[in-house]
Amino acid sequence: MSPESSTESYPAFARIGLRENPGKTSTRSRIELYKTLIRSIIIYGSENWTFTKKSQNAVDNFERKVLRRIFGPVVREGKWRIRHNHELYSLYNDVALSTFIWIRTLQWAGHIVRMEKGRIPRIEEQYEGKRTVGRPRNRWEDMVEEDTTSLLRLRNWKVAARDKEEWRGRIGEAMARKLAKEP
Repeated sequence: MSPESSTESYPAFARIGLRENPGKTSTRSRIELYKTLIRSIIIYGSENWTFTKKSQNAVDNFERKVLRRIFGPVVREGKWRIRHNHELYSLYNDVALSTFIWIRTLQWAGHIVRMEKGRIPRIEEQYEGKRTVGRPRNRWEDMVEEDTTSLLRLRNWKVAARDKEEWRGRIGEAMARKLAKEP
């Protein structure tokens, strides 16, 4: 599933009973259902996405839409209002979906580097049709290179990824830095 089509999962969210009568299921149960049913569908194959700013925004918008449905509106002094983004993520108490995908992409990149030479990972690219006008689209490897340079502060990420424990540690440090910046 591509990030642009992530809104197709929203009707499924309604079908499992979380949209109507939200008082019948606890918030904790609704969050667990979201994590196990909806989020797992969205992130399927996300390790191979070239995760641009546009697709990141689409995924995060979808997640906030679902979280607003789970947590509901706020009543202050007799007036109803929707929850702000920082309120949603403080109640959710987990990383944003785009950050989760980013972590999985870096973990997958490390896994690919550590693979035996005879194994070929399946990273699908489209070669059909004419080339579009303008700058070519970024490849998956270009995006990983950019992320590791800016967030992991590595020049040659493939060398660091060969040591599994060091790679995990660097991803954990980068995730902590990224979480400190998130709302």
